[in-house]
Amino acid sequence: MVYDQRSARIQEVEECLHYCEPPGFEPFWAVTRYADIFEISTNPERFLSEPGITVLTAAQQEALETSAFGSMRVVIGMDPPEHYAVRKVASRVFTPRAIHELDDPELQREGEDRQQAIMELGMELYTMFDTIVQDRRRCPRDDLATVLANGMVDGEPMGPMETIGYYLIIFSAGHDTTKNALVGGMQAFLEHPEELAKLQHDPGLIDQAVDELTRWTSPVNYMKRTAAADTEIGGQRIAAGDSVVMFYASANRDEDVFEDPFSFRIDRAKNRHLGFGVGEHYCLGANLAKRSQRALWLELISRLQTIEGIGEPERIHSAFVVGLKHLPVRYRLTPAG
Repeated sequence: MVYDQRSARIQEVEECLHYCEPPGFEPFWAVTRYADIFEISTNPERFLSEPGITVLTAAQQEALETSAFGSMRVVIGMDPPEHYAVRKVASRVFTPRAIHELDDPELQREGEDRQQAIMELGMELYTMFDTIVQDRRRCPRDDLATVLANGMVDGEPMGPMETIGYYLIIFSAGHDTTKNALVGGMQAFLEHPEELAKLQHDPGLIDQAVDELTRWTSPVNYMKRTAAADTEIGGQRIAAGDSVVMFYASANRDEDVFEDPFSFRIDRAKNRHLGFGVGEHYCLGANLAKRSQRALWLELISRLQTIEGIGEPERIHSAFVVGLKHLPVRYRLTPAG
């Protein structure tokens, strides 16, 4: 089947891409297969990040542009060669060796309206981060805040909006995604107690378990790219300027890549999940995220005696970074030794 872009319908094309026109949002091609997402992610010259990585309503776009967030520039929204130069500023801090040594109403701040709340939050975050930047430039320390405040790009100090944007993405994305993976992982263990017992019996499975928990939860639900020129993905023609949205949770359950993909197995081998992305935008903090999860689960399974759910889980009202905001449980731990 071929989609008629003048109509207001969503049809499936033979090559498994879907053209979507959700009411109130910009239209986009939904990309759900592993191979197609891999191709888009590893061809940044064909599929651009700079026009934006999220699907927004007109009201959301206006609120973003009129707040301090609109002027902040984050590394995940940059294209090469700028992306590589800015990413390099902090990359050494997130290597395995170094680590060894943006929407839920209940969670958002109150305000007269959503736009006012976003503007107030943006200014407060800008002020907070700028205070840290100035402090670390006056009194450098051996920490990530100092690395970012004094970052150099192509021999020049990193721009103020890029610096603030770096603080923002590490402050927010690093926290939200890891937190959601942990809470989603606990829900997975509650639903599959045999897998929790397997990990308790054999803690040596921890690295495979962390990968499976990341695949299973896929905290970053999607990323948007914009076609730089007329091109093709999965046999489907994509016009210059079209938005393509990569849905990672779907790709992480692609039968062509994962054996029995809808089963949660902590000992899954060859787990090539896309939970941290792929290509030049592969998650800068992936090593830290894995190590954080590894540490928590190892500590928990060594002391956990019993655990059970005691209420209905509630999901965050968000389509971008997804997960649970409430997971009521009852548990018993052995005393810390």
